[in-house]
Amino acid sequence: MQPLKILFSLEGRINRLQFWVALAVIVVVSAALFVTGRQLSASGTQVGKIGAFVALGLLMLFVGWTVVAVSIKRWHDMGLSGLMTLLWLVPFVGPVIVVGWLGFGASKHGGNRRR
Repeated sequence: MQPLKILFSLEGRINRLQFWVALAVIVVVSAALFVTGRQLSASGTQVGKIGAFVALGLLMLFVGWTVVAVSIKRWHDMGLSGLMTLLWLVPFVGPVIVVGWLGFGASKHGGNRRR
């Protein structure tokens, strides 16, 4: 599967290794956008503050979409509904449970279930 399809498409399946690699890419890109936003904000100029706002918006959009896309594909690989992605929203324990489940759960062979 192509790297951009793994990060941005809601279709298909990914295995545990692809999940961990995608999560690492999300963290690295997020960190780069965050540092860029902080540097722009620290410049003190109006253009810098606008740039920081744009970088923060891109960060939120990138993280939000890619986490949902990667999670849905991994849930499908495990034979579960993509709606399980909503577990990310459970305060404090949700992300820990989801990363543990998706990162270490076994895949199911065969195609995705059709409803």
